Amino acid sequence: MAVPHSLPQRIFLLAYNPDKGRVGLGTYLGAMLRAAALADLYRGGHLTDERGRAAVRTVRQQLNDGGWVHLQPHRILGLFPTTKVTIRDPRVRKELLDRVNTALHNPIGSIDPADAALVAIIAAGDLKLVLDRKTRRASKQRIQELTKLSGPIGPALHSSIQAAAIGEV
Repeated sequence: MAVPHSLPQRIFLLAYNPDKGRVGLGTYLGAMLRAAALADLYRGGHLTDERGRAAVRTVRQQLNDGGWVHLQPHRILGLFPTTKVTIRDPRVRKELLDRVNTALHNPIGSIDPADAALVAIIAAGDLKLVLDRKTRRASKQRIQELTKLSGPIGPALHSSIQAAAIGEV
């Protein structure tokens, strides 16, 4: 018999007490499932750890490997090494912007949960390049609905950003 591939699923099955018909009391199941999900991302190469922080280098490299961006070594003022990122096909970014716009305007039942999560993360991260102040104000209720639809990720990111802003993280 095959076991589930997902680490969170494996953790749940191990935490489940078949004799009692439930997950044991006093377990830190939620924290373990979140850690397992992050471990799956890390193992799959979708998350890189640099001194305890998630690194963006892996995502850029994956986008380059997939043909969505071009990475070019570059030096600022001829001294400081950096990487210049060029989007290969601007239509891809436009499609993503269209998905955000669709999520903000179409009936909530027709929204792809991944697009709802996209809006929730962008709003929580205050990505003004995508959601400017005017759009955020006009779409406040809708953003809340999409955030609710997308689960705890948006609120967790918002809390993390607020904590970092006041120096708690």
